[in-house]
Amino acid sequence: MKKIYTILLAGTALVAAASCAKINAPLAEDAAVKINITVGDLEPGTRAVKTGWTTGDKINIWFDGASSATPHLIISYDGTQWTSGSIDSAAEAALKTDGSGTFKYLYEGGNDISAYQIIADYLYFFPSGTIGTKDYFAPELLVCSPDTDPTYSFDGSTLSLNLSEWWYITNAQVVVTGLSGNPEDWYLSVHTGSSDYWDSIQVFLNETGTPGFSFGHSSSAARATRGASNADGVAFYMRIANASYYNVASNSSSADHTFTLGNATTQYQFTKESTPITSAFATDNPSATNQEKLGRTFTAIKIPFTKFATP
Repeated sequence: MKKIYTILLAGTALVAAASCAKINAPLAEDAAVKINITVGDLEPGTRAVKTGWTTGDKINIWFDGASSATPHLIISYDGTQWTSGSIDSAAEAALKTDGSGTFKYLYEGGNDISAYQIIADYLYFFPSGTIGTKDYFAPELLVCSPDTDPTYSFDGSTLSLNLSEWWYITNAQVVVTGLSGNPEDWYLSVHTGSSDYWDSIQVFLNETGTPGFSFGHSSSAARATRGASNADGVAFYMRIANASYYNVASNSSSADHTFTLGNATTQYQFTKESTPITSAFATDNPSATNQEKLGRTFTAIKIPFTKFATP
């Protein structure tokens, strides 16, 4: 018998993660599995970057710690509600009914995870290349499930998932206003103090049995990020990789930041001193782990191109 998957999801208005909503749609008479999913809004920190879900947005889902280049389930937003594709048959057959089953989920701003190069079956390698003499990656806005995978409920006929908490993978966006030409002709790297800790990252879907996602760069930390279109200028997405740089004293070297911007012919720099990167989450949760502080803090910076000068 042909399988039909009914998805019950968030209504026409996006809601806060703490108060998710869903539509109660009837189960088709011959449905094999009913998929009941609640999708929460993105964390408030992304409001300067993405104000809510829009038509064409996709969320990629994997079950039970599996690392697979192809998501087990993809759901899509049509501008009014979320709809579901087909669940992977092997993943469906392995769903657990004892309450111990887990899942992980990922939103990437390009809405096409198949566009990324796959290495070792679970590394998503973003577009890369060289502008002038500078190597770059080109990550998007990336948000995911918490570092500890949430659990799902499955009673043999109904699968229930709650996508209500979002952690940042690219937890920093720098927008340079006043740039001309193609955004993809520009690169940016950032140093804080003497450290090049703003990563242009790759995403690892962790191996079977390991929760969450891992991040890294596949060459030196000096690799830059390529620009992307933005209503206010050119946007560059990165990951701040060390939470110890949050909320430092203004006279600390970790409060000094150098932004290096360039194209194929010219390099520019702008230095901002005595300006700590703040994290309200880190302040309110001093005992949180490094990953928690990084995952729950989003840093948005806007710099006019007129601030930059040739070194």
